[in-house]
Amino acid sequence: MNENQDVRWLVSESARPYLVDVQASILDHENILRITKRLRRDMSPPRAALILEMAQLRIRARRKFERADAMFFTRRSLEQASGEFIADYKAQRFKSNESLADICCGIGGDLMSLAKQTKAAGIDQDPVMAILAMANLDVHGLPGVVRQMEFQAVDRADYSAFHFDPNRRNHGRKTIGDLLQPSLPSILEWIPDNVPVAIKVAPATPQHRDMSDVAELEWIGDSRECKQQVIWLGGAEQVAGGRTATMVRGASFYQYGPLVGSQNIPQVIADHVQEFVYEPHPALLASGLTDALATEHDLARLSVNVAYLTGPSELDLPMLTKFRVIDVLPMEVKKTARELERLNAGPVEFKKRSVNTVYYDAFQRIKTKGTEPFVVILSPTVGESVAIIAKRMKNSTHE
Repeated sequence: MNENQDVRWLVSESARPYLVDVQASILDHENILRITKRLRRDMSPPRAALILEMAQLRIRARRKFERADAMFFTRRSLEQASGEFIADYKAQRFKSNESLADICCGIGGDLMSLAKQTKAAGIDQDPVMAILAMANLDVHGLPGVVRQMEFQAVDRADYSAFHFDPNRRNHGRKTIGDLLQPSLPSILEWIPDNVPVAIKVAPATPQHRDMSDVAELEWIGDSRECKQQVIWLGGAEQVAGGRTATMVRGASFYQYGPLVGSQNIPQVIADHVQEFVYEPHPALLASGLTDALATEHDLARLSVNVAYLTGPSELDLPMLTKFRVIDVLPMEVKKTARELERLNAGPVEFKKRSVNTVYYDAFQRIKTKGTEPFVVILSPTVGESVAIIAKRMKNSTHE
């Protein structure tokens, strides 16, 4: 029995009772070996392994998908799949009458949202991905088809828009466009002119030489981290040559997209820590637009290339987490501990940028017995490295 047959069985009604039972057993902390032994009485070892892995993945996928308990994944495809809120945000940039091909669709993280917005078809060269993506469309009762084929075999005339999610291969800490599968140059050469195209890549993927200034680059994250970079081309781009940072929070989203060239604004360095410190969202940092936003709002960096901003006024901006400064001390553990004790500090959150981990670990060993929550921000400044004792403030626009 080959792998494809086992996967087709996995997405069938025959496997459903086993998936439900095993997932419940895992959540009840039943021993994995005991679960495996029970499964092996009724099925082959490969099928037992598939059931066990899928039940585990469904639990993990709850962070990304509302209906994760009924969906199908592989470990790699779940890691790479867009969460549904980010996928919904991207899909709304396409027109409802578009006939769209989602190429390298994986398990269908983007395809499901695109199918709600457009006439979407999934394309993937991996037969397992094609099976799972179609099953996930069916789980959600969505229209669409999934075809197992190489992207070069797609008839471009059949579609008026394209979404790509090429597989990633890292070069050091970055994903290089030439190493994507399919590669970015091959995608750019293949796509038709003047049609809406979105190419999803890793946040750290550098701008490719073949794009020049024709694309809009968008960095998209959720409330905590930057999840992906999207290259918008053709009719899908908002500003050719522009950059945008987007934070998706549930069904809402917040953006910062200044004038073309704003990523080249120089850094302004503060001569001291002012009344408020701000931490830019990771999508803003990845986009290179931190200094553009800082300049607009009279903010300055604490030090060169340090991603903390400071300013005299309280700002309510979704892309900035804000802290009200209580005290600024030399970066010394004993002095900071005494001040936290004087402030009746209880739970303390420690944060750092460009500070040696040894120092950071020493600060984390500070014991507090009070009741007041504080944040201690460790950072270099122009004069010295400091410990900033602060209060985390809420942003009314996205808290």
